[in-house]
Amino acid sequence: MLIILYVLCIQSTLFTVTATNTANNFITCLQNERDALLQFKSTIIDPNKNLASWSSGNCCNWRGIRCHNITRHVSRINLRNSSLQGEINPSLLTLQHLIHLDLSFNFFNFKPIPQFIGSIKSLRYLNLSNAGFSGEVPSSLGNLSSLHVLDLSNLYLSLSSDYVLHVSDSQWLSQLTALQNLKMTGVNFTYASSWLQDLNSLPHIKILGLRYCRLQTIPLVLPHVNFTYLNFLDLSYNRINSTIPAWLFKITSLEYLDLSWNFKFHGLVPPDIRNLTYLNVLVLSYNSIDMSLALSQLGNLRNLQYLYSDYVRKLINCPFHELGGNFSELATTLQLLSLRHSKLTGSLPRWIGNFTNLQFLYVSANSLSGEIPSSLGQLSGL
Repeated sequence: MLIILYVLCIQSTLFTVTATNTANNFITCLQNERDALLQFKSTIIDPNKNLASWSSGNCCNWRGIRCHNITRHVSRINLRNSSLQGEINPSLLTLQHLIHLDLSFNFFNFKPIPQFIGSIKSLRYLNLSNAGFSGEVPSSLGNLSSLHVLDLSNLYLSLSSDYVLHVSDSQWLSQLTALQNLKMTGVNFTYASSWLQDLNSLPHIKILGLRYCRLQTIPLVLPHVNFTYLNFLDLSYNRINSTIPAWLFKITSLEYLDLSWNFKFHGLVPPDIRNLTYLNVLVLSYNSIDMSLALSQLGNLRNLQYLYSDYVRKLINCPFHELGGNFSELATTLQLLSLRHSKLTGSLPRWIGNFTNLQFLYVSANSLSGEIPSSLGQLSGL
């Protein structure tokens, strides 16, 4: 019976896959949209022939193209990492039902992002990351009020400002009222003075990736914290010269917080850090902050799995064993503890053996001495 059931399951699966593929083959694209895609191709340089299928037949079967099963409209273009160059043709405006556009990891010769992309108002997903764009991010993108995901990240960090994207006025971001995921790594925000206020007006934002954005200031006062659903915040590798603002610890939905590599972040980390009870990852490395008050509150972060506090200039400066009570509540959750260059003294404490889920333990470049405790042998997952 088991063999018969197994054979029937395989036949059922094969029938489903065949039926699905047959259905896809029967979807024929609309002629005007096919013509628009051919116009798009006509201004693209395609050295690796990734668009070779874009010549004849049903455009719904072309590489990177998906059509709606019922309406037959082109709904998705995914040409990620296709070695494309050249010009992006405004013929894409013909695709009035396009919801997904991914041109990431191509190279468009450091040209500006085309203004007309802000007129494809049906878009819900737009990924132009690491595609070789430069210049001012067009404010016309603020017209994309249905957008859920916007990724403009740029890895060309070592190049001069002439070859990177930048935002001078971030007010257009506040118009993206459906936005949930914003990634702008490497986009220069030096002159976008109202960046935080504009982002704070987004009612559904969940992910904010602002690494390497050359942010220099962060408002210490935010009258109304609207980041109700924010669970991922990355402000690392910036130039923020400030104390850590108190409003940050009102974003109780946070699961990931990275403030590392902001050397001029200074002052006390307030005990209010205990409010971030959903945190899985906390990264505070390479700052000038003082953790002396916050350490006793870390035990309240019952979901914390990864704690990085390396090279924090005023972190601990005390015997390692005196931290035991502060960390005891994390013994069953913490998987990574990194306290390099933290001015720890004394010996490696016996209580470290209670952290049975630890996989990574970094305490190098401190002033530790004495015998390595046998309790370290209890860390079977290390």
